[in-house]
Amino acid sequence: MTTVVCEQCGIKIKRPQKEVTRSLLVGRRFFCNNSCGAKYNNAPRKAAEITKICPTCNLAFISSTKKKSSRFCSTSCANKVPRERRLTPEGKEAQRQAGIANKANLMSAADVLKSREAWKYAELERALIGVPHEFEFALGDYVFDLALPGLSILVEFDGKYHTGKQLSVDSAKDALAVSQGLSVVRIKTDDTKVIPSVVLNELLGNARRRLVTN
Repeated sequence: MTTVVCEQCGIKIKRPQKEVTRSLLVGRRFFCNNSCGAKYNNAPRKAAEITKICPTCNLAFISSTKKKSSRFCSTSCANKVPRERRLTPEGKEAQRQAGIANKANLMSAADVLKSREAWKYAELERALIGVPHEFEFALGDYVFDLALPGLSILVEFDGKYHTGKQLSVDSAKDALAVSQGLSVVRIKTDDTKVIPSVVLNELLGNARRRLVTN
């Protein structure tokens, strides 16, 4: 037996003389086990540690040479930068090209809401049989909860969050609707997750009467 040294961990190991001679002839390295062999062979591909300067706080931190290694020292620092500025130029271009390629597959805000929130209008849907209507109705830059086009009425279900800044948004939506010859009816409700048909009883009664009259 001949003693050789593992080229990864430096441990001395014994190998048969014939095996050592053959390995030397073909240029084969010696390792104590497969794990050390894998570590040695993968070392050139392994990312190296480097020091970077965080663009938010200007502190140095340890990162790596990986393509997707962090540019910031912490999540907190990364979140202080708008998302579009966090991307590298290559990332921005890739994002732009992906958007162009998938433009035909994009859904409007109204279509997304119709698909996502149809379940909460299930009871209203049954109550509105016979009355032309459209949930999540798009008008300009806004989306209204419900439209009754035959009556030129838009309905908004206002939950508890309709306070503060939201009131100015509501005012802008109402002004846009009025400019288009539409009326806005706002119905206060404690729970906007599921809209019960009872909140529309009076409105639907008037709507049906107007439909019959017309």
